[in-house]
Amino acid sequence: ITAGSQEYFADSKTLFAIQMFLMAWVEIRRLQDMRKPGSANQDPIFSNNKLPDGNEPGYPGGIFDPAGFAKGDVNTLKLK
Repeated sequence: ITAGSQEYFADSKTLFAIQMFLMAWVEIRRLQDMRKPGSANQDPIFSNNKLPDGNEPGYPGGIFDPAGFAKGDVNTLKLK
């Protein structure tokens, strides 16, 4: 298969714009959580979804860290 020969449901510029919009939304939510810890723990659309209490601001963990890489001391993690 030649690179770039795949057909998608939209052209590449549309997919790029959608990706930029979604990534900006996620990073803005993360910035809001860093500025005011716990403010982004509740899902704004699906209110029954929330992050576990005690998460580190800006780094949600929980369902976003299924392998548990964010647990532990920072210096220990740097060694890994």
